[in-house]
Amino acid sequence: MDVFVGRQPIFNDKLELIGYELLSRSGSDNKYLEFNGDQATLDVLVNSFMIIGIEKLANRKKCFVNFTENLILDDLPTYFNKDIIVIELLEDIKPTPKVLEACARLKSLGYTLALDDFVLRKENAAFLEFADIIKVDFLKTRPEELKKILEVINHTDIKLLAEKVESREDYHLARSLGFHLFQGYFFSKPVIINTKDVSSMGNHQYFLLLEKIDQPDPNINEIVELVESDFALTYRLLKIVNSTAYHMRNRINSIKQAVIVLGLNELRKWVMVLAFANKFTQRNSEVIKTSLCRAKFFESIAKLKDIPSSECFLLGLLSLIDTILEKRMEDILVELPLTSRIKDALLGNSSELNIELQLISSLERGNMLETIEISKVLNMDEKEIYQLYFEAIEWSDSLFHSIYFYN
Repeated sequence: MDVFVGRQPIFNDKLELIGYELLSRSGSDNKYLEFNGDQATLDVLVNSFMIIGIEKLANRKKCFVNFTENLILDDLPTYFNKDIIVIELLEDIKPTPKVLEACARLKSLGYTLALDDFVLRKENAAFLEFADIIKVDFLKTRPEELKKILEVINHTDIKLLAEKVESREDYHLARSLGFHLFQGYFFSKPVIINTKDVSSMGNHQYFLLLEKIDQPDPNINEIVELVESDFALTYRLLKIVNSTAYHMRNRINSIKQAVIVLGLNELRKWVMVLAFANKFTQRNSEVIKTSLCRAKFFESIAKLKDIPSSECFLLGLLSLIDTILEKRMEDILVELPLTSRIKDALLGNSSELNIELQLISSLERGNMLETIEISKVLNMDEKEIYQLYFEAIEWSDSLFHSIYFYN
């Protein structure tokens, strides 16, 4: 599944890069083809923070993101670091008491608020109390409208940002009028950042997970089991843990370790974001089901050999991720905080874990002779191997049926 984010730079009056506006895009042609503002924002947030990675996308610069009234009232901005995002209030949001209360709460928490495409009117003047930045469409805003804004914000700390600066003349004029920040085609058109994502199984799994997290005495093993059963959630959490916000010395060898590093509060935050944003699709469902089957099979072998099973489960779960993302395994592993044992096995380097990957491959291809030979190398009974394999198939089929049934 391809995902796209548009990124347009924002500069100060010294032409220093201070941040990017992140824009929802439906493809590489620099357009957004849907008209649901809530979904557009959620797509930007999920794609930027959980899939592409905000460090890679913005390199520690501020990220300007449009928020609708619904998402403001749902407190969605508070799920994101106040030092990273700038909350753009869309121009169609009305300053109702509830909206103003939400703005006051965001300001008290230290968030930066920007008014998008702002034209000063009596009905929206109440927003000025909470604004840090006012974005003005430099092409459309009439001189008299700009004059009103300048008069009102005089002797305040509010900064003016000129959007749609198309030429050097526009830039110099905007500077002379008192603008502090600048954005437009004169500097750069939005650049499209593209990567691959994994299709999610659906919201039922997220709601079950939230229910487990919110219990008075959460059972970490039950939570981990639910995370393990959703391939997309596992992949996205690994990418989050790999970000600088959770930088750590040790590499991840199990999903339980990733959950512990993240913490239940952070896990709940990201699951909530995904539940908001999830658009259910069955693309890659068979490959994901095969990955789950492999994970269960490896876990069963590990228990039989009395070795840590969580590492083997994670290996099986990620063993087909290059097929799902349509990327080289080497490129994918750079972005995941896995142990060298797991990485070596996924890259085909000689090890017992890699031999187990060869075993499952022979089982899936129905190559009985190869299965017998590999079982001898692993010192395992072939009948027992087939029994574990069939049990893993039943487990993954049952899991998929229950999840798709609820969706």
